[in-house]
Amino acid sequence: MRKIYEYEMDLKVLNLGAIILMIPLMFLHILKFKEFNVSIYFLIYAVLYLMLHEFFHGIGFYILRKVNHKSINYGIELEKGIFYCTCKEEINKLNILVSLMFPCFFLGFVTLIIAFFINNQMLSLLSIMNISGSIGDILMFIMIIKLPNDIKYIDLDLTTGFYLISKEKLPSKSFGFSLKKVKDYNGEVASTNKKITITKVSKIILSFIFILFLLSFVL
Repeated sequence: MRKIYEYEMDLKVLNLGAIILMIPLMFLHILKFKEFNVSIYFLIYAVLYLMLHEFFHGIGFYILRKVNHKSINYGIELEKGIFYCTCKEEINKLNILVSLMFPCFFLGFVTLIIAFFINNQMLSLLSIMNISGSIGDILMFIMIIKLPNDIKYIDLDLTTGFYLISKEKLPSKSFGFSLKKVKDYNGEVASTNKKITITKVSKIILSFIFILFLLSFVL
């Protein structure tokens, strides 16, 4: 009988890890550009870049196995500092590994190299933000790559964690994640079919950012 393992993220650990990862990257940025300038435009671009990050996760779900587009959902929970992309179908180990690293590689490391090459400070900062913000993806990749090859990954109604399906016993914790519960798996599906979910707090924050952006043209 297969069992489904629900893992929960430790947001404090992940936030600390993101800061630690950002420090050497910012050091490289300052060495290259000799300055650190952030404007209101960066805030707008940062939000758009984070949305693009999740879209790339969605592309990653399609790379090795074409999942039903109805199974891929996107959401924003800015009160938790979360943008997310979820897949409601079972996908194999290789597919989730590709999806985890797809945005970090292309929107992080590749764009950082391009930013240094074309001397673009804004792109460099966005790339660094993307890499450090991928700490959860990186730690999940490290955890999952060590697990049996027959495991399956699935997202149900969980934005601060993930589910793994396996016949074998899986670890109770990994750095940044802890096992919340285990139960028999009978193919249950998520209770929500919304393609895009934006919390009320997120709508308020996004509206505030948009107003600031408009004011930047006036002031």
